[in-house]
Amino acid sequence: MAKIGLIFPRWLVSARRLASVPRFRFRRQRRSRERSSQRASARIAVLVGIAGVFVASLLLNLAMETVRPDLLDPEFGHRVRLAHRLQRQYPQRPLYVALGSSRTEMGLSPTAAGFGADAQGPVLLNLGQSGCGPVQEWMNWHRLLREGLQPAHLLVEVLPPVLFSDEPAEAYLKVPQFAWGDLAVIRPYCDDFDAVRRQWLLGRIYPWHTRRVSLLSAMVPSWLPWPLRQDHLWKTDAFGWMPYPRDQVGQEERSRSLARAEFEYRLRLAYWQLSERPCCAYRALLEDCRQRGIPVTLYLMPEGPTFRTWYPPRVVEAVHAYLQQLANAYSVRVIDARTWIDDDSAYPDSHHLLPSAARRFSERFGQAIRENLPSFGHRISSNW
Repeated sequence: MAKIGLIFPRWLVSARRLASVPRFRFRRQRRSRERSSQRASARIAVLVGIAGVFVASLLLNLAMETVRPDLLDPEFGHRVRLAHRLQRQYPQRPLYVALGSSRTEMGLSPTAAGFGADAQGPVLLNLGQSGCGPVQEWMNWHRLLREGLQPAHLLVEVLPPVLFSDEPAEAYLKVPQFAWGDLAVIRPYCDDFDAVRRQWLLGRIYPWHTRRVSLLSAMVPSWLPWPLRQDHLWKTDAFGWMPYPRDQVGQEERSRSLARAEFEYRLRLAYWQLSERPCCAYRALLEDCRQRGIPVTLYLMPEGPTFRTWYPPRVVEAVHAYLQQLANAYSVRVIDARTWIDDDSAYPDSHHLLPSAARRFSERFGQAIRENLPSFGHRISSNW
């Protein structure tokens, strides 16, 4: 210390220490201001990110409800776009629409039926959808009306096995695929509508997650494994027909497909009884069409000989009586085409038509639609 005092006087050392205090406080204050600025920037970044996610989710929800319904329900949305395209291409031709299940989707060719591009008169849109039953047909009808599509004639497939099902709509319909307007339509057919609404709202809060498969299928389908891809649902012709992917199937494949169909339908038909929910949906659909002045034709798609053996006689009589009741009550036509393709080799599973058989059926079906049959109390053909 004495040596330091000799080189630097004590008063100079003390002065230098005092001079360093403000610099230290300045550095601490500057660091504090930098940390505060960084925290503020982080908060702003988080808020901007949240706002961006909110805006992106809002825009996706608006797109699904308006211009891109195919991102919400791929099968239905694709065919709605086809319907608008057909109306633009053939503005002078009346639009006919066929609502139905995968049997209609694969089995009804509007071109072969004589309602295609080269035909005169009406143009037919195949609006078949996999797994579609009476309640979903009723919902799809309302979707069409909301899109401004009111057909000149409505064809409605009746699938006898599903008339047995009295399950609530939430048990078999895909709630995340519902549009806002579907909720009011589907409500009478639900057991727990509050749970359905909560599930729907959660799906709309995170639409980029819940609809990720549809989005990737539409934009980069190769990124998805084949079982998850949905782009095959859009591979239809210009009129909505999506034929079975092969013209012929081998005996081994047919046996496997027939076994699956038997497992799905035979027991259901053995204990079949007419249920209220599907009947209510058909009554609502037919009454709405009657009020709008839209003629309706109910039809049953072809079934193979093997599939028809699974119907007990009492079921045959009950379905026949029910269809006759609808025909008389709502002045609609009923076309029973169950025996029109009476060969199991024309089906992969005895109830979905192969392409060549679908064209044969469609040609005859188109002729039946064009016939001038009486509309009031028209008796159905006994092809059971």
